[in-house]
Amino acid sequence: MVELGSGTDIGFACQANSAEPLCQLAIRPATGATGSHSSSSVISGQTTPSRNSRGNLTLEFLGNQYFLFKEDASAAKPLGVDHLGHPFLRPSLDRSLELWNVSTRPEKGSYRFYGADENKSNPQQIQCITLSELIGITIVCAGRVIYAIHGHKNHHSSAIDTYLSLSPSAQKVALLLYFPLNPGSETIDEVWVRESLPFPERNRTIMLRTSQRTQIFGPNDQDQRCHYFPLAYGLATSLLYHVPASGNPISVFGAVSTSPSLPTALEPNAVFNGGGTPSMYRSQASLKDVAHIEAYIHVLEGNRCSGILVKHEDGREEALGQRRFGLSNVQTISISRPSQIHYKPFQTSNGHWHLKLIFSTLDNPNIVDTDKGWITQVMTGIAVWSFDWRNEQLQFPSLY
Repeated sequence: MVELGSGTDIGFACQANSAEPLCQLAIRPATGATGSHSSSSVISGQTTPSRNSRGNLTLEFLGNQYFLFKEDASAAKPLGVDHLGHPFLRPSLDRSLELWNVSTRPEKGSYRFYGADENKSNPQQIQCITLSELIGITIVCAGRVIYAIHGHKNHHSSAIDTYLSLSPSAQKVALLLYFPLNPGSETIDEVWVRESLPFPERNRTIMLRTSQRTQIFGPNDQDQRCHYFPLAYGLATSLLYHVPASGNPISVFGAVSTSPSLPTALEPNAVFNGGGTPSMYRSQASLKDVAHIEAYIHVLEGNRCSGILVKHEDGREEALGQRRFGLSNVQTISISRPSQIHYKPFQTSNGHWHLKLIFSTLDNPNIVDTDKGWITQVMTGIAVWSFDWRNEQLQFPSLY
């Protein structure tokens, strides 16, 4: 097995450089996922092989470093140099190939995948997101699919580069769902793939369950058409997915777990879906003992708020709506120790419903006009924020 890792979209590079016949890297993808397809591909571009400090063969390709892990020394061999004097490699076509974005692949048997790889023309590019290195993840999704997963190593990092790498049509409808990981106080104990009939390959997303929360990264329409498939049941240490072709959603998901074996006849516990609109995404957060709020205001869209990040006194974080931090027209507003939340639904000229939000503190109370549609809620209980790319709704089901 020869494995390479890079965050580069190899499929795009293959198309962009296919006119260069002399500096080629011919590869054949592996068949590691359920229903995946094998087909040979050619990557063109200048390559410079070398060895790292451990003696492993590395490959410099299109400005990115790839890591080659060989189980068979003959799986890759140099064929000479191109017209510019750059060496190039051609792995044997009877060998399978996976491209990982990490230099050390998880141990065999510690991870599993689910789904059929729709990216038939490219090698299997596998993104490994190591959860212990992160404070949160952003799931970039739309409708009933996921386009990408972005890991955050610090609070100031943004998923905007990942968002902007999508096709223009995907950007128009893409949602940025931030999921704080709360290291030290919370662990991801279950990872599931959720499919919805009648077209499961077009309605595939994931559900994460921690020691305190459950989040489905898809519409809140839990019914008999939804089927769940376990990826991890026990402490999950990494999330995996096959990088899709440009413009396509992810079709293969995976997870690494400290307990790779699964109980027999495993079924997910009931998923709570109260207080939300079934056709929309659902997020939930407690408003009790809130130390800090970050609100994301779209200044060029009527000052609508697309989401808030709730930080509790004990250090835990929860997200309501989207965290579109980093977009040029989004302003981040910070409020310490809010005592009240004031919100106003409003309709745009194209018929979409959005929310305006302001907050009061004990030192700086705000007076809002209820006759103009403003609603006031004390910072207590549970808030549920339902949303899609057109609309947002805010509810407080614990009050009903």
